[in-house]
Amino acid sequence: MHEPQPPASKPSYNEQPGHARLNSNRLLNRAVLIWKGLTVVVLNLVGLFLFAMIVALLIEVLADNTVVVDPIIVPSRLRDNGYTEEVASRRLRDALVEYEKIARKKRISLRFASDPDVSSLAVPAIQLNGDLPSFVVPTVGLSIESIGAYIRTFFGNSRRRNISGEITVWQERLLLRLRMNGVEFYASDASVDQDAVDDLFVAAAPKVFEATEPFLAAAALSDVDPTESLAFATRIIAKEPAWNSNVVSSHNLIGLMHYNKWRMKEAVNEFKLATSADNNFVEAYNNLGIALREDGELDDAIGAFNKAIEVDPHFAAAHINLATILRALENEELAKAEFEAGLDEFRLALKREPNSSIAHNNVGFALRALEKTADAANEFRRAIDIDQNYAVAHRNLADAFQEMNKRDEAVSEMRRATAIDTSLKANLDLALLLFEQHKDDAGTIEVQSAIVALKDTIKADDQDAFAHQELGRALSLIGDSDGAIASYTKALEITANYAAALVYRGASFFSIGRFADAASDLKGAAQSQRANPYFKLLLYVARARLGDHGAQKELEINFAKAGPSWPMGPLSYSYINRHRRRRLASLQTLRMCAKPTFMLASGICYRTKILQRRRNLSAPPGAR
Repeated sequence: MHEPQPPASKPSYNEQPGHARLNSNRLLNRAVLIWKGLTVVVLNLVGLFLFAMIVALLIEVLADNTVVVDPIIVPSRLRDNGYTEEVASRRLRDALVEYEKIARKKRISLRFASDPDVSSLAVPAIQLNGDLPSFVVPTVGLSIESIGAYIRTFFGNSRRRNISGEITVWQERLLLRLRMNGVEFYASDASVDQDAVDDLFVAAAPKVFEATEPFLAAAALSDVDPTESLAFATRIIAKEPAWNSNVVSSHNLIGLMHYNKWRMKEAVNEFKLATSADNNFVEAYNNLGIALREDGELDDAIGAFNKAIEVDPHFAAAHINLATILRALENEELAKAEFEAGLDEFRLALKREPNSSIAHNNVGFALRALEKTADAANEFRRAIDIDQNYAVAHRNLADAFQEMNKRDEAVSEMRRATAIDTSLKANLDLALLLFEQHKDDAGTIEVQSAIVALKDTIKADDQDAFAHQELGRALSLIGDSDGAIASYTKALEITANYAAALVYRGASFFSIGRFADAASDLKGAAQSQRANPYFKLLLYVARARLGDHGAQKELEINFAKAGPSWPMGPLSYSYINRHRRRRLASLQTLRMCAKPTFMLASGICYRTKILQRRRNLSAPPGAR
C-alpha cells in the first residue's frame, strides 16, 4: 500500500517564467531612464560650460586692450618676390613693437629723486590676426572675434582695434595706407623704393599709436620734443573723459614735465589729478611723494609714499624713497627697514628676470643707499654687461666710483653716459669731475657745451627753473659770479622756494664775500628742506663766518657727533678758519670724502678753486 504523497507546492510569483522576463525589462527601463536623465544633465552642463566659455571669450574680446594687425595687401611685384600679405603684417607688427619699446624707456616715473629710472607703460597688446582664437559658435557659424567685432561696432567699443591696409604703387615707388576698424586714418607722406618697404611701417608706427593709444605717442615725444609732448598730452585731457586711462596717464606725464623744469606746485597738482582719477596708480603716488618732498612738504610726502606701498606692497621704489626721508629725519631704524624692504623687492624682480639690466641697476641703487658701494658697483657693471647703452647704469657706476675714490674710472663712466644720452651733459657733473682732476681745458669744454645747451633750453621755455639754475651753476664754474647770481635769481622767481637755487646763490654770495646775503639764502633753503642736514650746516657756516659764536658752537657739536668722516665737517672748519690756504686744503678734503649725491656744495667748492687759480695761489703740499 502506497503512502499518500504531499501535494506539489505552487511555484512562487518570482519563479514563474513570464515574470522573470518582466523584471528584466523593468530594470532595463530604469537604466534607460537613468541614462537619459544623466545625458540631459551632462548635455546641460556642457551647454552651460560652452555658453560660459563663449561669454568669457566675448568679454575678453570686448575688454582686451589689443591692436590686431590684419594682413596688409601688397602689390603683385612684392608678392612675387615673397613679400606676401602675411609678411607685410608681421613687419608692421614688428615696427609697432619696436616703437613700444622706445616708449617704455621714457621716464614716466621719477622712481628715485636722485636716480630716475625707467618704468613699464600700460600699452596695448599687439597681435597678428592669425594669433587670435578662432572659436566658432556652431548655431551661428561665426567666429568669436567676428561676433565681438559686431558687438564692438554696435556699442562703439574701441578697446580692440583692427589695423588693415595696403601698399600701393605710385610712379614706381611704394606708399602705405592704413585703416582702423575699416576707417582710413593714415596715408604715408613720402614714397619709398621697393628695397626700403619696411621704412613705410617704421614711419607709420607713431601714427598708429596716436590713433590707438595717444598717451603712448605723447610719452615717446617727451625727450625729443617736450613742447609737442606737452601739447599732445593737453589735447588728450581736453578730448577724453576724466576717467579715461589716457587722460590719467597724461596728467602724470605733464606732472613729470613740470617736475623736470622744477615747477613743483604745478607738478604736485598734476600728480594729484592722476591719483584722484585712479586711486591705484602707484607710479603717480610715488611721483607725488617725490614732488612733495622737493617742495618741502615732508609729512604729505611720507603719506604719498605710504599710499603707494598700500596700493602695491611690492613697489620697491616707494620703499626706497620713504627710507630716504626717514633717514634724513634721523629715524635710522625705520629707514633701514624700508631700505631692506626695497632691496628685497628689487632682488625678487631680479630673480624673475636675471637678464634684465634694469633689475640689476635697481638692486645696485638700493645697495648703494645701504652704503654697500662695492656690491652696488658690481650690480651696475652687470647691468652694463647686459646693455652697453644703458646710460643710467653708466651714470650710477660713475657715482659709485666717486664714492670709492676711483676718479679716473668715474670720469670714464661719466663720459660713456653722456655719449649715450646727450641730455645728461647739461647736469655738469662730468665738468666737475674734470675740474677736480685739474683737467681745466677739458672741464671748460664741457661747461661751455652745457652753457650752449642750457641757453637753447631757456630760449625754448623761459619758465624752466631747472635750466636757469643749471646755467647759474655752469657760469659759476667759469668765474662769472654776476651771471650765475642772475640765473639763480631767475630760477627763484619761477619757483620761490627752490632749495637748490637758494643754496647755489648763497654759495655764490659767500664766494664773493657777501656773507649776510649768503646766510639769508641758506636760511631759506634750510627752512624749505628741513630734512636736509647739509643745508642747515651750510647756514651755520655762513653765520659763523659773520662772527656768530653760537653758530660756530653748533658746527663743533655737529662735527663731533658725526665724526671726521662726515662730508661737511672739513667744509665747516674751512670757513671758520680765515686762512685761505688752509681753507682750500679743507675743500680738497671735502671732495675726497663727500658722496656724489651731495652736489649742492659743489658751487662753493669749485668757485673757490677757480678764484685760487686766478690769483695764482696754490694749496700746501699734501693738500692734493
